[in-house]
Amino acid sequence: MNPRAIDRTIAPLLHIEALRVRAPGPHPASGQSIPLVHGVDLDIWPGERVGLVGESGSGKSITARSIPRLDPRLTLSGSIRVAGREMIGATDAEVRDIRGQVVAMVFQDPLSALNPVLTVGDQITESLVQRGVSARRAADEAARMLDRLGVADARRRLRAYPSELSGGQRQRVVLAAALIGQPALLIADEPTTALDVEAQDQVLDLVVQQSDDLRVAVLLITHDLGVVAGTTDRVYVMRAGRIVENALVDDLFARPSAPYTRALLDATPTLDRDPGVPLVSVAALGLPAETIDLPNGAS
Repeated sequence: MNPRAIDRTIAPLLHIEALRVRAPGPHPASGQSIPLVHGVDLDIWPGERVGLVGESGSGKSITARSIPRLDPRLTLSGSIRVAGREMIGATDAEVRDIRGQVVAMVFQDPLSALNPVLTVGDQITESLVQRGVSARRAADEAARMLDRLGVADARRRLRAYPSELSGGQRQRVVLAAALIGQPALLIADEPTTALDVEAQDQVLDLVVQQSDDLRVAVLLITHDLGVVAGTTDRVYVMRAGRIVENALVDDLFARPSAPYTRALLDATPTLDRDPGVPLVSVAALGLPAETIDLPNGAS
C-alpha cells in the first residue's frame, strides 16, 4: 500500500492521552471497579485511516466506545480531545453536539444496531431531523447517500424495514446513517462481522472510498490484520488494555517491533505461507499479568 499524504504538522483530529477506563465491579455497593484500559495514547489526523488491532478482550472496543462516551457506566480518566474539544468531563449537551456531527460510529452487528420497528429512512434521517433539517430534504439526502453506497432503488429502500434487507444492505444503511451527518471521524467497530466474504470486501471498499471522497478520518477496530493491510495508513496494536505498538501499516508488516505483534502475524494464515511451517499460537506468549475476566462487551 502506497503511503497517503497525511499532514501531521497540524493538530490531530483525535488526541487520546493516558486514557484509563474502569467498569463497575460485580458488587457495586462495595465501590470496587474493574480496570479495562490502562493509559492509552492514540492520535488520528484529519483524513487519516487508523487501525486498532487486538484479540477479543484486549480493550479495543471499550476504547472506541469511550471516544463518543457511549457507555455511562464506565469511569474515564485522562484526556479525549475530538477536534480540540475535551470529551471527558463534558456535559451531556456538549457530548450530543459532537456525536454524529464530528464523530460517528458503525457497530459490528447492523441488525442489532438498527431499530426493527422503524423504517430505514427514519433511521438514516434521524440525526438530520434532530438538527432541524426538513423531513423532505432529509429523505432526499438519505436516498442520495444510499445510492452513493451502492444500494439499488435507494428511494424505495427508505420505506423498507431492516428485516427486509440482507446483511450487506443493512451494513450500508448503518454506514449511511453515520455518514449523512458529514462527521470528521468515523469509528468502525468490526464492521464486517457476520458478513460473507464478498460483502466484507464491499463494505471495506465503501469505507475506504467514502473516506477518500469525503475526507473522513477512520478508526477501524478489528482483530483481523488482513483488514488493516489494505485499508489503513497506520496501526495501533492493543493487548490487555494497553497499546503495545504504533506503526505505519507497511512497517508493521515488514518490521514488527513488539513480540505480540510478531505473534499475531505468525498466527495469521496467508496464501504464500510455507505449508510445512505451522501457525504459531498467540497463547504461546502466555497471558499478560494484567489479564482478568472482563465484563461482556469489553473487547
